[in-house]
Amino acid sequence: MKQLIMAGLFLLLPVWSTADEWTPWAKLSDGKLNGLQFSHRSECTSSRKECALLWRIMSNYEEPLMTEVTITWDSGKSLKNVIQRVKLQPGENISAAFSVSGMALEEVSVRVLAEPGLLQHQVRQEQIRPQQDELRQAEQTRTQKKEEELRSEQARKQKRDEVRRNEQPRKQKKEKELRSEQARKQKQVEELRSEQARKQKQDQELRSELARNQKQVEELRSELARKQKQDEEQRRSEQAREREAQLRALQERKQEQPARQPMEETGKKQQESPLDLARQEFREITPSASRDERGESDERKNYTFAKPATDCITTFINTKLHNWLAYRNNCSTKLHVFYSNPGFGSLEIDAGQVETSGWECGDGCLPSFGACPEGYTVLNTALEIYTPLMQREREPFMCGKLK
Repeated sequence: MKQLIMAGLFLLLPVWSTADEWTPWAKLSDGKLNGLQFSHRSECTSSRKECALLWRIMSNYEEPLMTEVTITWDSGKSLKNVIQRVKLQPGENISAAFSVSGMALEEVSVRVLAEPGLLQHQVRQEQIRPQQDELRQAEQTRTQKKEEELRSEQARKQKRDEVRRNEQPRKQKKEKELRSEQARKQKQVEELRSEQARKQKQDQELRSELARNQKQVEELRSELARKQKQDEEQRRSEQAREREAQLRALQERKQEQPARQPMEETGKKQQESPLDLARQEFREITPSASRDERGESDERKNYTFAKPATDCITTFINTKLHNWLAYRNNCSTKLHVFYSNPGFGSLEIDAGQVETSGWECGDGCLPSFGACPEGYTVLNTALEIYTPLMQREREPFMCGKLK
């Protein structure tokens, strides 16, 4: 194979290095062999003594290169040089061929023996290598960034998983509490439903009982109304008979009276009316008239009695107010008036005032009433509250109050 010689020259400038330190890498000064770089180191501690002077060469070619290296240095007396053939390997080359002993290095020259195409190819590779290195560096940077992002994402995922793992017991505890609360509420709902059903049953029973009671009340009212109607009919019949009897007795007394009577007596009899006669139907008694042979009972000692005040009351038909029967108090104190015909009830009448009963008194009406002073209760001889039934049965009454 034919060898072609291509020469390149390292021109050494006066760049000194300190002991045991390499100078920065430098390229050939002529720029022909850009694939080679050099660096040197001096072990001299003084400029007056010889010391080891070392060279190193960096080959950026992919294949080994056969070179002829010429080194020139200052021995202190004269310049010396040495020529050696060295095969440079790709990368950094350090060899004893590049080491001399002297005062200072001057220059180094290199001749490379290689095929032009191979060298040019290697040069082109060397030219595009920085770009490739940049691409590789960029790719490596992207890869590192992606790896960093993946690690960050993995760390976030691990953190989320850790949070989930820590959150899961709390969620389970919360779910358990919610289930317990739900069960408790369901139990309360069931209890409320049971209580509601029980109350509904009770309400149904109460409504049934109320319906029965209402029915009984209606029956009692019907019975009472029927009895009241019978009593009213019986009372009216009795009043009619009594009125007829009173009228007959009055006529008989008039016939038996002397022919000559004082004018005042005659006028008095003529002023009497059925309303005044009917007032005598109530038998008034005083406490002295109700004592038995043994004297007053222990119960009567608890009462204070007063004389009935029936004489203070007069009656008349109020034609201005629906023809209702009216009662006038002719005395100077307030009176308690009770009546049983027409209707039945009681009135409180102030002195000199008039009150109406709200009952109409038409033809054949015989008012029946009595009166007691204010504060006294109408009692029968058994010290019971005087009732309309007692009035109808003509029981004697008296006026009393507890001491």
